[in-house]
Amino acid sequence: MNKSRKNEIRDKVKEMKQRQQNWMKQRAEIQNSSSSPNALTSVTAQKETTSLSREKPEYHEGKTFIKSRDESSIEGLLATNKSKAKFQNWLKAKESQESDNEDDEMEDHVDEFKENSKAVNSGANKTVYRSANYNDGSIRENSLRVANGGKPKMLHPSSVRSESTDPGFNSEDETGEITAATLLSPEDFDSRADDIIARVKGDLKLSTKYSKGVFNNVSNAASFVAMKSSPSKEADVSENSLASHVCPTCEKLMMPPSSSAMLLIPCGHTLCTSCSQRTKFCAMCGCAVHSTTPNIMLQQIITNFHTKQTHRQKTSTSIRTVPKKNYEEEYQNLLTRRDILKEEAENITSEIDDLSHQLKRERKQVYSIESKEKTVEAEISKLQQQLQQLASHRMDYERKCDEIEIQSKEETNRLNLVKDSLSSVQLQIDKVKLLAGH
Repeated sequence: MNKSRKNEIRDKVKEMKQRQQNWMKQRAEIQNSSSSPNALTSVTAQKETTSLSREKPEYHEGKTFIKSRDESSIEGLLATNKSKAKFQNWLKAKESQESDNEDDEMEDHVDEFKENSKAVNSGANKTVYRSANYNDGSIRENSLRVANGGKPKMLHPSSVRSESTDPGFNSEDETGEITAATLLSPEDFDSRADDIIARVKGDLKLSTKYSKGVFNNVSNAASFVAMKSSPSKEADVSENSLASHVCPTCEKLMMPPSSSAMLLIPCGHTLCTSCSQRTKFCAMCGCAVHSTTPNIMLQQIITNFHTKQTHRQKTSTSIRTVPKKNYEEEYQNLLTRRDILKEEAENITSEIDDLSHQLKRERKQVYSIESKEKTVEAEISKLQQQLQQLASHRMDYERKCDEIEIQSKEETNRLNLVKDSLSSVQLQIDKVKLLAGH
């Protein structure tokens, strides 16, 4: 968590420095383009024509006209030319020290966040806020009082810059370049960057303390309910955590996406999207706004905080709306359940007895069938033996039959031979008889 937060802060600082460098490059280009005599003469002539056409002081968006545009532009260009060399030297020294001081700065941020988390438990650094309820149509107060004094006094849009005495301010400066050239000097540029970082940390301080400290201190359900039952403690926590979640101009909750938190460059104050688009000057300090960027860290903290707060309110409502139990009715219900369970147990016992008797009868049948099976198997074995004996007798008789058939064939052959011999003898007898008769 510390690494991710350090990376976010480092990226934010780099983005702010990049925007400042781009702005300084643009400023240098304007200076180079306006350094020629013709350009300076044309600018001066244009300013004189415009200033002569107006005899009375002009007012722009409720801001007092202090100096004419030609004087403001000339003073801004002169201040820029005088401080160019000093600023370049300062910029080189600043870039060489950035890489060395970046890690130390991140560690200081982490230590400060830890100290702020511990300060929540002791009730330190409380912020006084007008109301914990968000009302888009509510009438805003003229100032937001902070006990620690970390933020400057908030000014109403109608009176912004009314108390300003800066000599280089020009109410008709649409882009804010001339005013910024007078207000910001190279000597104050380093302190202004540090102020931006300090203000961003100041906006995130209370929300970070609450998000790290509130639910970690709730050890069990009893302490959670006790905290819920104490309206004063809950109000203090809400006041401490909501001060940086509301736009200081319109008092709307800076909840994305409808009203996101936008960081103003270069002053570092945070306003909602609509307020940052309506004005070109910061409502907190009156500084000219060159660009805006989403305050991603503050948006994440606001979203996480209000999600947890909504969940906590739902839990508190559910705890408060739990009805009291009617123990008498519960007692009667338990007695009824006991009687029903006893009766069911008796029925189950009787069923078990019936089943045991039935089981005995069935086992007797099984035993009788097993005995019959054994008897039949014995008979089958005897019949198989008889069958084997009959088969052996049959085979013996078949063998004898075969032998007799063979003998019969042999005798038949002998008979045929005898008959042949007898016929030949009979022929001889007849022949001899015929011969003897002659």
